[in-house]
Amino acid sequence: MGTSLTRLAQIGNANPINITNSIDEIFENLEINAIVVSTPVSTHYNLASKALESNKHVLVEKPLTNNVEQAQILGKKAKDKNKI
Repeated sequence: MGTSLTRLAQIGNANPINITNSIDEIFENLEINAIVVSTPVSTHYNLASKALESNKHVLVEKPLTNNVEQAQILGKKAKDKNKI
């Protein structure tokens, strides 16, 4: 299922939430302190890493990453930033 701006607007109008199709807008928004990554696993590491670098808490669906090394890097970044 694709995400169109029209559909996003419909969801936003029906719910008390902000809608965007820009991941950078989410990372830059200081009012957002946590994100959920529920995307193809090939994107998990980059999205979670950028979220942590943007000082966000991150919940990633399973599997966390494609490999143990990436998972360890994310764990260290989270610990260094005092994030979960």
